[in-house]
Amino acid sequence: MKWILEGVMEEKDEYNELKGLGGWLVLVQIGFILSILLLIPYFLIIIPSLVGGGVLLLLQFILYVFIGLLSIYCLILMYQKKKRFPKWAIFTLWFGFGFGVFVVITSFESIGKTIWEISKNLVPAIIWTAYYLKSRRVENTFVK
Repeated sequence: MKWILEGVMEEKDEYNELKGLGGWLVLVQIGFILSILLLIPYFLIIIPSLVGGGVLLLLQFILYVFIGLLSIYCLILMYQKKKRFPKWAIFTLWFGFGFGVFVVITSFESIGKTIWEISKNLVPAIIWTAYYLKSRRVENTFVK
């Protein structure tokens, strides 16, 4: 009976050890930071084109600004270890996926390229959503 209780206690200790912004959350941090940094050259290129660029270009610009703001908000929530971070991170992932679908569809590429572009954005969104929902580290870190 003693060995059963020891096993349960060890498992509970391991469960509680997984917390903080380490592990796979390092990649999440890098991803949010890169998404913000990569928007800067885009803005420098697109802002001069906005004047005569049409409605689609203006809509893309607005959506990129929104994604940038979402990424900043997610980083703030992450570093404050707020409980609502995983929900906002998932929303940001799927909003980005939806935006990517919008861009691909409005670019009028071939159907094969369109399916490839959508698929390569869909797989990471599914994987990271599962991580946010199932990870012990996420559960133990974002508690405030």
